Amino acid sequence: MQARPFATRTSVASCTLAVLFSALIGTAVYAQVPDGHYVFGAFSPSRGDVGIFTAHPRTPGTPTAIANMQGDLRTSGASCILYRRSDGAILAGERAPVGASVDLHVIWLNGSSVLYDASISVGTGGSCCGEIPQMAMLSDDRVVVAVTDVSAGPLKNILTTSYGWQGLGIVDTTSGLVTSIPITNGTQIVDVFNGLALSPDETTVYAATYVSSTVGDIWAVPIKGGAATKLATVGGGISNLTVDANGDVWVTTLNSVKAFYKVDAKTGTATAVTQLNGSLNALVYDEVTGNFAVLSANSGMPARSLFWMEPNGTDHLLSSPNFAILSGIDINPSPEIVGFETPATASYAWVLPNPDELPLVGNQNFGLTISATGISRPGWSFFCLDRAKTPFQLLGVDVFVDLTTYFAQVALPLAPVNRIPLPLPNDSNLVGARILLQNFYVGDSVKPFGASPAIEFSVL
Repeated sequence: MQARPFATRTSVASCTLAVLFSALIGTAVYAQVPDGHYVFGAFSPSRGDVGIFTAHPRTPGTPTAIANMQGDLRTSGASCILYRRSDGAILAGERAPVGASVDLHVIWLNGSSVLYDASISVGTGGSCCGEIPQMAMLSDDRVVVAVTDVSAGPLKNILTTSYGWQGLGIVDTTSGLVTSIPITNGTQIVDVFNGLALSPDETTVYAATYVSSTVGDIWAVPIKGGAATKLATVGGGISNLTVDANGDVWVTTLNSVKAFYKVDAKTGTATAVTQLNGSLNALVYDEVTGNFAVLSANSGMPARSLFWMEPNGTDHLLSSPNFAILSGIDINPSPEIVGFETPATASYAWVLPNPDELPLVGNQNFGLTISATGISRPGWSFFCLDRAKTPFQLLGVDVFVDLTTYFAQVALPLAPVNRIPLPLPNDSNLVGARILLQNFYVGDSVKPFGASPAIEFSVL
């Protein structure tokens, strides 16, 4: 596609964006999980369909089932899900049959069908329900897991009162190595792990237990091992955890009248958030909007349903598909930050949560915002169609976009904050079209140029 520079004046120009989007019609590109979509699991075949599913984050409808499931994911289902941004793989933790291997699956798709599934055993299931109830991704793509009711394996470390042996560990999905996270006072944790999250600095694992229908505990564990500290107690058996942009912990429980909590990670103060959709079985923080993707439990209202939820507890029903127990959810974010900045006279960061929310087709108010910390300088935002296959340096800055696919630019005026308006036409042909932006800035005699990270979004 031939480059088309924007006509700009002294401020960000939006009048030429119609040209940009008309040029993109027909260029839809889809990730393994479509950009911006939710991916979630279901287990317990006696209640309905099990497996892994994807769904649009705002358009209600029946989720898309991923075909050609392998191993126990096909028969007993998935209890937790992660989306791996580095390559688009889906990671799924099993709830395994009695006596079977409890596996972590790494799945690549061809469209909406499994192309390849590599499974890693984290132990042997015990007499009840060997399971990976929740897991979290480290920045180097290793995976922190909680494993429960195992009769053998490297994570058979803590004996619970009702659910056999359990433990925490780290799985390297490249080598297959499973390493235990030793908890020196693990004998104090007698209740079953049922939720797990990771602090933003990756130094602390939050492991949550189901104590009873009205009580759940959150334990803070050093990721390198050591003594666990009880961070908080909430009014329901915990089903899932997630951590927001501020580092606070959000909790779902199976208590149908007290199912949603916010926990201050510094003080441990737990605040119940009023919500009307009953017991909840999974959640994940949406970094793009500051909201949550949520799955209701058997006592949900309605049961076993998919929602997006606001931090104040307001729920928005997306689907009640009559599947099995919905469990484990993640998001392939859109927009998504790619790479890192090259500071010059200022540091440049894309603002998330995005003030203009999601890139929904027809959203005339969509845009992206960049902020500068330090002495801001004028710059240019370059629009491209693809990421660089390998990031490279140009004039001293790190470039993460494929400049051979560059097709437009817009000037960024001297300001500590620039909003780049990107009003999206109401044209269904644009759905799936992907755009990458990276900003380049004038510096000074010491650092002549600076750059933001790239940011990528697809029209939803």
